[in-house]
Amino acid sequence: MKRAGVSGQLVPFFKAVCVYFLLGAGAPSATTAALKCAPVICLFGCVLYKAAYSAGARAAHRSATVLSACTVCSKHECVHSMFVCTTCCMFNAALYVSKTTIRLQRSLNPRTGTTKKRNISFSYSVSLQASKYTLGAPLYNVSSAIWCCGRGRYARFVCLGLALSALGDAALVWPRLLAVGIVMFGAAHVAYIAAFGLRPRRAGLGALAALAAALYVRTLRPAALGPFAILVHVYAALLAAMAWRGAARPGPQRAGAVLFAISDALLGYSLFGGSLPYKNVLVMSTYYLGQLLIALSALKPAEAQQHEQ
Repeated sequence: MKRAGVSGQLVPFFKAVCVYFLLGAGAPSATTAALKCAPVICLFGCVLYKAAYSAGARAAHRSATVLSACTVCSKHECVHSMFVCTTCCMFNAALYVSKTTIRLQRSLNPRTGTTKKRNISFSYSVSLQASKYTLGAPLYNVSSAIWCCGRGRYARFVCLGLALSALGDAALVWPRLLAVGIVMFGAAHVAYIAAFGLRPRRAGLGALAALAAALYVRTLRPAALGPFAILVHVYAALLAAMAWRGAARPGPQRAGAVLFAISDALLGYSLFGGSLPYKNVLVMSTYYLGQLLIALSALKPAEAQQHEQ
């Protein structure tokens, strides 16, 4: 039953992958960026929901609740409150606006048709308070739920890595934002390293990953690197470290980290090394599969607990 539930939650991911390979590989545009980010965003939502809801972190919910006005949300769990509490806050905002409208109607002068200045200033302050509930609640709840989900560091950092990866995907759609994409994916690798932890050491595996990174960098053309030389070398080190830490423990993330590293290596070679046949299919298929396996490791409570120890 649990496997069926997880597979059902992953249906949007597989649909988004199919749509991307059918329609997404086009000219740089906002639509192309959205299609490219959609599979990773689906994984992000799946991990966020599953990790937070299964943990039942009421303390995290209390920190994510906006004010005490949302009495309905205090009866629900953290992820459920991310949506229910936002709805309650927007409902409260609607009440404030309706009260303001009533006050304005009562303050109208039937002879002149004007409104008193005192009531106008009052309605303006209420509108600001309403906008705080309407706009601030979703942002605050989402950001709090991201960091508080699951009561464990593993799910938190996997969510962070997926979010940063989605930003990197969007940036790489436009060639002029290549540096931004490299930085975003480098930060995603740091988040995954923090999730995987530093134990067990597996020093031999780390040395092998470092050797592979050094040999890979030598295949890149210095003339093609240009101003990206330092950035690419740092990124290669982070990529090797992420693959090392992901492969150091048993679980789906072992193959996921290796596939992620292969995808980035293929992409880097196509950018700075030489031509690569079927570039988009090879890079994106290994990338999406790697992200899927890393996300699956966060969807298993036993695996997450093992990583936290």
